[in-house]
Amino acid sequence: KALLRESWPQLSDAGDAAIAAEYRGADAAQTMVAAETFKDGYRRQFFVGANTFQLDDDGEAYTLEDPDMMRLARRPG
Repeated sequence: KALLRESWPQLSDAGDAAIAAEYRGADAAQTMVAAETFKDGYRRQFFVGANTFQLDDDGEAYTLEDPDMMRLARRPG
């Protein structure tokens, strides 16, 4: 989200530092590719607004809480 905020400064700084540190590429370009890949998979597998995911094989659920993304996901068009 920090990369998005560079282009859209109106986004809040809501985020999860631990997740951001774990799920990123070697540089900004790789991070954006990973984010787009996640987004594409999300759209194929989940309803808009779903925010609970299994990030690894331990079975523990992670809930993403980001009011900006929830607001944007629900916008028509």
